[in-house]
Parts: sequence; structure tokens; C-alpha cells
Amino acid sequence: MKVFTHRTFGVINVVMFNSKEYFDAISVTRILGYANRHDAINKHCNKEGVLLQEIGIECGENRSGDIDIGRNRLYSWLRDKGYLMKSNQERNNPKQRYIESGLFKVRERIVTNRKGAKVVVTPFITCKGQLYLLDAIKKDLVR
Repeated sequence: MKVFTHRTFGVINVVMFNSKEYFDAISVTRILGYANRHDAINKHCNKEGVLLQEIGIECGENRSGDIDIGRNRLYSWLRDKGYLMKSNQERNNPKQRYIESGLFKVRERIVTNRKGAKVVVTPFITCKGQLYLLDAIKKDLVR
């Protein structure tokens, strides 16, 4: 991973994959001022230009021929290897040390329904996390 630094735009992570440079799209949309960053990426990026499409683990499919893992086995693997919590209330949330190391980010929001308000935590795997976890999964599952 490299870092692109610009006095106006700040710091953006750049990942090299197959001799191509990929900028962190979430950081770029933040810099450009988009309120809904994921929507902006979906509208303005073609699928071939998004690193997640190229190296991400697609549930239920085996595009690369290397990894045969679905959503349930992926979450089970992440819990078994200690990346995600196992307890009922915090189940599938990343452990703090992996958030601090930059593998995951979390977004907390308050959801209100007729039963009251509760905090909902949405975990995200960062670009750094995608690369790290893909390598770890390949080492563990690909024989």
C-alpha cells in the first residue's frame, strides 16, 4: 500500500494490484464532498475500476478458482480466527484491536422503532483489511 499526499486533498491510501493503482474510493468521495459515499461510488465508478470487485470475496461464487467460501463460512472463519466477536450482543462486530490496526471501521447509528431506540453498529472492512484478510484466508483455506 502506498500513500498519495496532496496539500489540497490530504492523504489517500493507494493500493497496487496487478500493476494498477487503486485509490481509496471512500476517501476520494469524502474529499469531493459527497454525502452518500457508497451511492457516489456506485454511480460514478465502473465495476472493473473498483478493487473490491477484482479481489473481494464474492459470497456463493468462486470467480478466481482459489477460494470457495460463502457468507456464512466467511463469518464463521472470521469469528473462529478471532477477528470478530462471538458473544450474542456483540456477535460479528470486529474486535477493537483490529479496528485500531486499520483492518475494520465501524459506523454507529441510532435506530428508533416502536420498542424504543437502540444503537446499531455496522462494521466495514477497509481496503487494508481486504488485502490482509484475503491473504490470511488464502493461506488458511487454499491447499
